This record gives sequence, C-alpha cells and structure tokens, in this order.
Amino acid sequence: MDIRIVGVTYLKAGIQDSWLKVVLNDTTGMNEKSLRDLCLRGIRLAEKNDDMVSFNVLTKKAEAYFGPSEKRILAENNEKIKGMIIEGDNLSKGGLLKLSSYKYDTPLLHGKVLSEEGGYFCTGASDNPWAIVQLAKYGEIRDVVIVNQFGPDRERTKPIEISVSMDGSTWEVIHQTNEIKDSWHVEFSQSRPRARYVRFCLKTKNYFHLRKIMVYGKRLE
Repeated sequence: MDIRIVGVTYLKAGIQDSWLKVVLNDTTGMNEKSLRDLCLRGIRLAEKNDDMVSFNVLTKKAEAYFGPSEKRILAENNEKIKGMIIEGDNLSKGGLLKLSSYKYDTPLLHGKVLSEEGGYFCTGASDNPWAIVQLAKYGEIRDVVIVNQFGPDRERTKPIEISVSMDGSTWEVIHQTNEIKDSWHVEFSQSRPRARYVRFCLKTKNYFHLRKIMVYGKRLE
C-alpha cells in the first residue's frame, strides 16, 4: 500500500504526529503540484476534524509550495498591515482556523491568518458566514485584532459578531462591530471573557473574508 495514502487515511481519522510526518517526508515520485494538493487537502481535513497539530504542521509545510496568488497576498499584507504592540499572551498563534464554507479561498494561507504577517480566507456567500479560531491556549481574552480584506471588497465586512465558547458548541456574544474599517482593535479590559474558541460571524448574507485575526490575553493553562 502507498504510504502516502495510509498517511492521509490516518490524518482523516484524526491520528496525528508520526504518520503525518511520514506522509509529508515521503515525497518520492511526487511533483510540486502533487505536494501542494496534498497540503491543501490535508489542511481542510485537519480543519474539519479540529486537528490543531496537523493543521499547524501542514500550513507550515505548505509555505514551500506557495504559488503566485499566495505570494501576491503576502506581499500586500507586508505593505499594508501595520504592526501593533499588545501586552499579554498571543492565545491564537499556533491555533486552528475553520470556516463555514470555502469559495475564493486559499487554505494554504489559513495558518498565517493567525500570525503577525497575516494571511487570507474567504467563505462562500451565505447567511451569517463564520470563521472559528480554536485557540492554541485556553485563556482570558483582553484584546482582539482583526484586519479586513483590502480594496472595494472591504465594504462587505459589516457587522462582525464576536462570540466565545469553551466547547465549540455553546456560544456567548461578547462584541459586535458597527462600522466598516481597515482593521479593528477590540479591548476587553473589564469583562475579560474566558474561552477556548472564538467565533467571528458576519451578520448578513455575503462572502466573508479577512486578512488577519489575533487574540491576546492571559494564558490560564
């Protein structure tokens, strides 16, 4: 049996470390397009199965197979996203991003959405599309930073409802944006909600696309 197929089967079943590494290191007979496709399919499987370890390994591996689209997006981010100094732990870095649907999307950049340099995601057009961040660290949230899509498509992003959850099923709304901006910095200096998951929901029918999501606070585990 082809060990790559075995590895993808194990990934789909939610089994992580050793088999995933075997899959990604066994590149015999595979061209760059095949490896890129393997990363893309694996990222979506990892998101579907809430497999944070595989998501992070695959999105890191995918950097070797970025095409013109991903490189253009990262160049735009480098030019337009301004750094921001925020105190506290970066709870989202190394987490997992999952979407309500995929459309004009590049899953290879999903991991970078949760990084300082930013990435990109885009859902299909639907009622109340969402993006859920499974935090790498359970914690007390103090700041959330969101960077909007660039260009005329930025006008679609209103309003965004932010909710938190401990189990990914029961949600508590903690904020809603009321205006279209290039970016949002939401502070929770008083309420400081605790969460393992943070959901960003576009409260209308449209495509939902962002460049960056960062969640800061105090790690509690």
